[in-house]
Amino acid sequence: MIRWALVLGFSLGLVAVLYLATGSGAVSPAELLRDPAATVGYPVRIGALSNLGVVGWTCAASVLAFAGFAAEGAPMPERNASLSLALLLAVLGLDDLFLLHERVLPGKAGIPQGVVLAAYGIGAAVIGLLHRDIWWRRENRTLLGFAAVAFAASLAIDLNGVPGQVAIEDGAKLVGIATLTVWSFVYGRSLVSERDGDAGD
Repeated sequence: MIRWALVLGFSLGLVAVLYLATGSGAVSPAELLRDPAATVGYPVRIGALSNLGVVGWTCAASVLAFAGFAAEGAPMPERNASLSLALLLAVLGLDDLFLLHERVLPGKAGIPQGVVLAAYGIGAAVIGLLHRDIWWRRENRTLLGFAAVAFAASLAIDLNGVPGQVAIEDGAKLVGIATLTVWSFVYGRSLVSERDGDAGD
């Protein structure tokens, strides 16, 4: 019963957001509902890798969130670590999808891009430090470290600027997302396996 209430509440929430956004007539429903390529008429290849990056953020966040909630046999610190990282990745995915730190927050809220990036960095550092024993004792810590290096390289290029910046910066970020997505599946599986192992004892 609870799950159906959640589904119904989420669906009604989406309908309410659509109604509020389009009620004034300033925005049409098609602008919010249709694919951008179909609405604007540009080739579907534009932003294709960026879209795949958003898919990667979403997959990683979803897997970690599921593992954190489902792995009832795993130690609570590990479940909390998984859920904390899932929340951060979900925020980063939304940022990547809606250009929050590049356009929305600086342009609409007046929050400088550097402040937004610093907030993300602080969040990542806090999660990393609070759960450092969990991250680095796993067999897959090499993947997590490689992803961190790729993201750091992307951020450094974004802030300092280098020739061919777009390809290098976004390429490094895409490598980081892909690596992090693979890592999330490995880590999530290990948590759920702990639950299954306890159930079989």
